[in-house]
Amino acid sequence: MKSPKDMRIIQIDVTNACVHHCSNCTRFCGLHKKPYFMSFETFKRAVDSLDGYVGTIGIMGGEPTLNPEFERMARYLAGKRPPKQTDDMLRPQVHFMDAIHDMEMEHTFPYPCLGGVRQTVNGPGLWSSIGENYKKYYEVIQDTIQYQALNDHVNSMYHQPALVTRKALQIPDDQWFALRDRCWVQNMWSASVTPKGAFFCEVAGALDMLFDGPGGWAIEEGWWKKKPEDFGSQLQWCELCGLACDTFMRDANEEIYDVSRDMYEKLVEIESPLIGSDHINVLDIQDGKIPEENKAASQRFSESMPYTESYSARYNESRTNLMDKSFVGLIVCTHENETEAALKNLGLFSEAYVYADKHSIRTLKKNYRGDGKIQYCDSEEYTFGYVVYQALKQNNYNRYAMVLSGKVGLVHVFERMEKLVLNPGTLLYWNFTETTKNDYFSGESGSEVALINGVAHSISHNGWDIILHIENLQGLVKLWQPKKIIDFVPESERKASADAIVPGKRYAIYGAGGALKAAIEKIESNGAQVAVVVDGSDQKIGVDKFGFTVQSPDYLEKHKELFDKILLSGGLYYREVKERALQMGFKEEDLAWI
Repeated sequence: MKSPKDMRIIQIDVTNACVHHCSNCTRFCGLHKKPYFMSFETFKRAVDSLDGYVGTIGIMGGEPTLNPEFERMARYLAGKRPPKQTDDMLRPQVHFMDAIHDMEMEHTFPYPCLGGVRQTVNGPGLWSSIGENYKKYYEVIQDTIQYQALNDHVNSMYHQPALVTRKALQIPDDQWFALRDRCWVQNMWSASVTPKGAFFCEVAGALDMLFDGPGGWAIEEGWWKKKPEDFGSQLQWCELCGLACDTFMRDANEEIYDVSRDMYEKLVEIESPLIGSDHINVLDIQDGKIPEENKAASQRFSESMPYTESYSARYNESRTNLMDKSFVGLIVCTHENETEAALKNLGLFSEAYVYADKHSIRTLKKNYRGDGKIQYCDSEEYTFGYVVYQALKQNNYNRYAMVLSGKVGLVHVFERMEKLVLNPGTLLYWNFTETTKNDYFSGESGSEVALINGVAHSISHNGWDIILHIENLQGLVKLWQPKKIIDFVPESERKASADAIVPGKRYAIYGAGGALKAAIEKIESNGAQVAVVVDGSDQKIGVDKFGFTVQSPDYLEKHKELFDKILLSGGLYYREVKERALQMGFKEEDLAWI
């Protein structure tokens, strides 16, 4: 077993409410008569109690963004553990999950602990299923969270039953204590804090909540320094947990809990709402054996990635709600010679607002032949800020106003924007200082374009009362948080390293650890070739592994003509490898990971 101080993550479970009902969920979502929501004061106490802890402090659920205090919690945690800020998550995302992974790896460093070093991201973390509330809080999440463990639950993933006891499996004490003490959950995952106290294991904390146990340790300074010999009575929860046992796994999307008979009886006692439903499968365990017909799936992955086959399997780019967005036009036409461009642009929007002088409005009304919903605002009667308010007053995080001022022509901006994940707090802005054209727009000198969302913190911070008095687009730009203004050009799209293997390419694998075999199989199964394996450990260099003699990382520089791309099979030295690859002339898209 492991002391919480040696864990890379300690979770704060802020709710067990969830938008999903996954098979064999470790938080037992759906089995409770009523979900809980941790108070902000308890959360604050939990964060304060972790002063001195080096690692990720996770905001966990259920779905943590369902807690009504989520934003306040995230900001408090970030205030205590300020995340290292970059503009990566402010930019439009071409491949969102790749960017999340890249952000994690950029902030990962080795930290010494019992048994060696652990991969560590020191700062706020979030575990989320990327639902509507994640999108609602998108800006605050990117402002405050250093590490994001995301899983949209669209793809298949596999959960091992927790509600199976060692008693039902007839595991004797001598075998059980050895199994318990090397349990992959307690050793690989996290300690936790619930509304009822602190726990040496996150599943123990969840069991205590489910069965209304005595609660955990007091949430006070230094609780996380406790050692295995201090775990005491909390070990009772291990007796009710089957995750240390070799059983089977079930696809989480089946929404079924596999339980032993004795655990089923406990669920009856607490009057779980799922009793009697098809969502519970009582295992017919005979003589300590689970019949094969009871097992949903025999597949197992690894201790470090037990639920999904790959990192990218946690997110389905083709089915995510993060892509959902609508565009309303905001056409600024302050000169008569701009009406022709304004007419063309009006025809591209099903809803648009026109800000123009009386003469231009008459011309536009006379010549507009479209069927879109158009609202005209006389620039002599209204301010530019008033038109922004009319376009965005709904405060819908899916709704964006595309501002076109002057002679601007749209090229492929809609096609590109619809495929990107956008941060609603970002102001995408471009001022044409000369007549130019790119893959988004064409525009004459003096023209401007912008993309604005009404839920942006820059708007709520200033308030509509102030914005209503803004005379032009430049006035809005001046009010915006400077770091959240990004050039509205294709070059601003944030591209990240990917895990896709390109057939026919030659790969150098960096990292000869536990993921090496999977890395080799991944490359070869996708029609690519493994050219070389390198590792920075003196103990591994020169050793034959799976038919490859492990080379020193210097080999990459001396023989870069032998390979086309680099696959990272371990995250601990990601930054080092990335920097080395860039210095060698490789690009970010030449890096893949597993």
